[in-house]
Amino acid sequence: GSCFTVYLDCVKEYGKSFFDRVLVEVVMKRLLLFGSISFLCLLVGALLSYKLYLEEKEVGEANAVREVEIRHQQSERQLLLSSIVEMSDVDKYPDPEKRIEGLEVLRPMVGDQDDPKVPSYIRDQFELALAIAYYEAAEDRLYRAQTLAVAYSFNQSDMNPLVMENYLTAVEDYKMAKERIDGIKEIEGNNDFNFSLQYARGNIYFRVLSVIASNDEKREFFEQTALAWERALDFKEKDQDTQINLEILKQNQSNLLSGSTGNNVQKLKQIPKLTKPRYSIGSQPGKI
Repeated sequence: GSCFTVYLDCVKEYGKSFFDRVLVEVVMKRLLLFGSISFLCLLVGALLSYKLYLEEKEVGEANAVREVEIRHQQSERQLLLSSIVEMSDVDKYPDPEKRIEGLEVLRPMVGDQDDPKVPSYIRDQFELALAIAYYEAAEDRLYRAQTLAVAYSFNQSDMNPLVMENYLTAVEDYKMAKERIDGIKEIEGNNDFNFSLQYARGNIYFRVLSVIASNDEKREFFEQTALAWERALDFKEKDQDTQINLEILKQNQSNLLSGSTGNNVQKLKQIPKLTKPRYSIGSQPGKI
C-alpha cells in the first residue's frame, strides 16, 4: 500500500506536467494555425489591394493619355476649322481660284467620308466652302465669256475660241460645284451655315438649269432651284438676295424650261444673271 501510494503520487506529479505540456502544445498549435491563416488572409488582402491599386493607376494613366489625345484632337479640329473659315474669306481672298487652291491644300487634313477623326460637320463646311469657290470661279468665267461674246459677235453665229474656252471652263466649274454641294446636309442649330448651303445650292442648280441641263432635266432643276431658295428663306425670311433670285427664276420660267433660242452666241447672251452671292459657312455648332 505504501508503494502504491508513492506510485500514485508520482503519477499525479508527472501526469499533471505531462497533460499540461500536451495542452500547451495543442493550444500553441492552434494559435500557430490561426496566426498562419490570419497572416495568409492579410497577405492575400494586401496583394488584392496592390492589384487594385495598379489597376486604378493604369486606368488613371490611360484616362490622362486619352484626355491629352482629346485636347490634341480638339486643337487640331479648331485649327482646321479656322483654316477653312479663313480660306473662305472673300475679302481676304477675292479670287475664287486662289480659294480653291488653298482649300485643296487642306483636303488631306479633312480626309474622306469614312475618316472618324474629322466630324462630319467640319467636312460639310469644307465642301460648302469649296462648292462656293467653284461656283464663283464659274460665274467669273461665264461673265468673261458673255463679255467677250458681245465684243466678238457682230455677225458671228459661232463662238470665238476665247469665248468658247471661258464658257467650257465655266461649265466644268459648275459641275464641280454641283458635285460637292449635292452631298452636304444641313447642320442642326447652325442657321448661318444652313442659309448659305441652301442659297448656294439654289444658285448652283440655277446655273445647271440655265447652262448645262438637257431639256428633259430642266423641269427637275427648276423645281430643285425653287425649293433650295425657299428653304434658304426659312433661315433668313427677309433676305432680299434670295427673294430677288426667286423672282428672277419665276420671270424666266418660260425661257429656262423651253431653252434659249438663236445661235450659240445669242444663247450665251440670254443666260440670266443672278444677284451677287453672299455666303458665310458659319462656325462650329457647340463643342468640337
